Amino acid sequence: MSRPEFDHLMIAVADLDTAAARYRGLGFDVRAGGRHHALGTENVIIPFRAGRYIELIGVRDAVAARRRLNEGARFVELVDAYDEIPLIFVLRAGDLEDVRARLDSAGIAMGGPDRLSRDDPAGRAVAFSVLQPGAGPWRRGFPSFIDWGDAPLPAAVPGDHPNGATDITALDVLVPRVEPHMRHYRALGFEAVAHGEEDRGVIGLGGVELRLGGPSSGAGAAEALASHGAGVCAVRLSGNESFTAGPAVGRPFSLRLDRWAG
Repeated sequence: MSRPEFDHLMIAVADLDTAAARYRGLGFDVRAGGRHHALGTENVIIPFRAGRYIELIGVRDAVAARRRLNEGARFVELVDAYDEIPLIFVLRAGDLEDVRARLDSAGIAMGGPDRLSRDDPAGRAVAFSVLQPGAGPWRRGFPSFIDWGDAPLPAAVPGDHPNGATDITALDVLVPRVEPHMRHYRALGFEAVAHGEEDRGVIGLGGVELRLGGPSSGAGAAEALASHGAGVCAVRLSGNESFTAGPAVGRPFSLRLDRWAG
């Protein structure tokens, strides 16, 4: 099996139009995504290289989202509690059954694969399959997996970002315990390097570096885990310019663009 690769980071937002305007104001090329009619959600995307993107997702129908999303009640509660919060990151894989079997062999339960669909901006239905953590996907620190099948990738065409951004390079992820997450990636064939004395671990996801940190990995880590749960706390991008948008009330993560030195 070829190893999965990074597909996208999902950021839930309280108001999709407001969030899209904010990211355009930060200099990003924000594009229409689509609507997940059965799930009560809709999205826009910020595309980068190699099909990678950031998804901003909002709730259109809270009743449908609560009933039909995996852990729907938790999803809606998180959307209501924050202006923006990264819920999960998603890895692209061509054989979800094989991914599930490998993780099962390592004692890691997954749910699915489930067949879902969304309408693209032109109103065409796009079907895809997802595999999600068995304990629930939202703010757990583990990834979901997606197979787009024959459908074109949402970010097949990279964005033309006025701020100079070209790619996602790293995610910082806080977790209660680092080792179970390291085992997760090793089961899929990734090199996962633990730094036990620092309560940290690093995994290379084919162009995107995943930096895991436990409660004692840095100042404020334990408090952040207690307040916001496990999950992405920092997003790093590369490009032709540089800026940092730090955490704020209602937005418990940072976004940093580093000037590429290559």
